[in-house]
Amino acid sequence: MVLSRKAGLACLSLVLLVTIVSSSVCLMGQAQTVTGFTRADKFAIPDNNGSISFSRNGTYQAATLTNGAWVFQSLQAFYVRSVNVTISVNNCNMTISSIGTTGGVTSQRVTISYNVVGNGIQSFNFGSNLKGANWFVSLNRNTLVQNQGWSSKSDGTIIVTGTKSGDNITATYFFPTTDPSIQNQSFFQNHALIIGTSTAAVIACYFALIVRQINIHKQRAPLASKRVTENRNGK
Repeated sequence: MVLSRKAGLACLSLVLLVTIVSSSVCLMGQAQTVTGFTRADKFAIPDNNGSISFSRNGTYQAATLTNGAWVFQSLQAFYVRSVNVTISVNNCNMTISSIGTTGGVTSQRVTISYNVVGNGIQSFNFGSNLKGANWFVSLNRNTLVQNQGWSSKSDGTIIVTGTKSGDNITATYFFPTTDPSIQNQSFFQNHALIIGTSTAAVIACYFALIVRQINIHKQRAPLASKRVTENRNGK
């Protein structure tokens, strides 16, 4: 039984090591040059009389102002998977409170939620594959009908109109994991939740077994000492 427990500890140690190393490799694969931003940063669009900011800190691999829109590569914030997205505003300021990709094994979703200051227009594009009827857009928690408050272009750009200062907009797109936009993401981006959960589970099991082993030794120590004493007295 002692050998079996030791073998179990060795196996768990190996699994733990492999999991941590695998996670580190995936992270290093993502560890390209990143730039951090804070809530105080504003991504201004002077020609459109507007700006974009975020309610929390985050990172991106690249951010370029092109043709009146900010093009973000691997934008990551709010503890969700990173996204590539193009965002623009006209005559208003946008503060993003949530953006990213979340979901499970069979389906996932991309979400952007923001509020505006000023009466203007906002647009965003997560890729040409994400367009049309699979978008659900709400204004102050009231669902908007397509072409009545928002519209979709052939390149996947979503345009929200008719907002006024203080409004909150949430747009969500649901799609299966076979969607090309998901397949083009890295292994770590697609499996970050699974990797993190597995690592935590292995670590928890490993330390639970260590604690159990320590408790067994503590319970056996007095018995072993008693037997040694009895043997001595018997002699």
